[in-house]
Amino acid sequence: MDKLLNDILKKRKVKLSLDDIKSYYNKQYRYFYDYDYVIDLIEKLKIKDDALIIAILFSKILFYPSDKDYLDKCVKLFDINCEDENSFKKKVIKLIKANRLFVGNNDELTSELVRVNTEILYNEWIIDLLEWEGKVFKEFQVLSIPEYKKRRIKYLNNAYKATKNQSLIELRDIIKSKRYKIGFYPGSFNPFHIGHYNILTKAEKAFDKVVIGIGINFEKCGRCLNDLRQNSPHLGIGQMNLAVNNFDKLVFLSRINDAVGEPIQRKDNDEISKDERIGKGAP
Repeated sequence: MDKLLNDILKKRKVKLSLDDIKSYYNKQYRYFYDYDYVIDLIEKLKIKDDALIIAILFSKILFYPSDKDYLDKCVKLFDINCEDENSFKKKVIKLIKANRLFVGNNDELTSELVRVNTEILYNEWIIDLLEWEGKVFKEFQVLSIPEYKKRRIKYLNNAYKATKNQSLIELRDIIKSKRYKIGFYPGSFNPFHIGHYNILTKAEKAFDKVVIGIGINFEKCGRCLNDLRQNSPHLGIGQMNLAVNNFDKLVFLSRINDAVGEPIQRKDNDEISKDERIGKGAP
């Protein structure tokens, strides 16, 4: 498959190499929309067309859960990196934008793209849909639970209108009523060590979502978890089901509200003592 894709990229004068494209899809925060996802779509194609294949390669290349304009950025990235004829570029751009569609149209390539993109939406087995939902949920860890539910329910409602798959309504109702188990792990993580990592691996199995609070320990200074994400990839932190928040100089209860999206009762006085701030005496 890699040889085929490299040949197509070279033939169509795309300046990004396949390794460059893989590097986008294999970033640590990717859980569902990774390079394996892209290859799976390409392998399902019944029409092996260069424009269709390149559109799939670029359609999620700049995906980020909180960015609603990511498709426009994917289009721009393709546009500036392809030196083929304008007619071919317009064809690919049209297909990239078609990722917003639930239903195909009279265009054969667009309909084929929509078919492989929406295949899961026609699956009537709730077990398969729940497995899919679990993967998507992990991809959207950056969102609070209420925001995730809101966006996911809207998506499934639109998907049902297009497919009439009653199982999507069942999945929607499960998400709507689900109470997620949220773990909160505060600390200065300075330095981050194997003990922290072991706790996180166990927490990931026990909770739907784990929020890491990086705080200030006034008796320490130096590195934080964000640095270690980049400098210690062997720890595998980026692949875990985690949401990371900085808690520097912020009252921790209000920040948990922001991260989780659930109201947490606070003291009557908005000011909380220095000892109650995240990081004071943290491991």
